[in-house]
Amino acid sequence: MSDHPPQHIVAVMGVVTDANDRLLLVRTHLRGWEPPGGQVERGEELIEALRREIAEESGCAVEVGRLVGVYSNVAAPEKLMFTFLCRHLAGEPTPSAETPEVGWFTTEEALRLVTFPPQHDKLRDALAAASGVLYRAYRTHPYVVLSEHLC
Repeated sequence: MSDHPPQHIVAVMGVVTDANDRLLLVRTHLRGWEPPGGQVERGEELIEALRREIAEESGCAVEVGRLVGVYSNVAAPEKLMFTFLCRHLAGEPTPSAETPEVGWFTTEEALRLVTFPPQHDKLRDALAAASGVLYRAYRTHPYVVLSEHLC
């Protein structure tokens, strides 16, 4: 047993749809196009973190819906990520320092634009609308899925 307790980054991602069933995507400097989200701050709860991250990255306010995915990246730095379905409430997509481009896209466009494999899979999972919550463990660089389980 290690002398140090495990430490993981906790993150959230929102698959946001508008009244026209378009998907909100943000373009980041590191991974390209992806649904908005980010790290949960110490002492912050998941839903508030997700609302904050979406507002910071896109300028939009959302209603957070159901949890659709839990993901564990076991490569350093280890991350535990939660994906939620969200509904757009207000605000126009506006770029930020983190996200130089933001916009609404059809499902087909979004699946084509989101190319970073873990993010693409999370988006695809959320759009599949399976009953239950999908859990996936993976490693990045190279991307390898280690296990999946529908709960």
